[in-house]
Amino acid sequence: MGLWDSRDELARNIAYGRQRQLEIARALATSPRLLVLDEPSSGLNPRESEDLMEFIRRIIAEERLTT
Repeated sequence: MGLWDSRDELARNIAYGRQRQLEIARALATSPRLLVLDEPSSGLNPRESEDLMEFIRRIIAEERLTT
């Protein structure tokens, strides 16, 4: 998921964009076939938003999810 470097941090202490990635990773822990995202990049700056969208694209391809 690309979050390994934050493994020793509390979720509230990591950057907001990384928190969004963590939220998605937590949802994926249940092995869903469908991932519903409602404005996943809301509140993020343009760079964080692009990073999150790339993360989502990668996860969709790797996990073969419907979104």
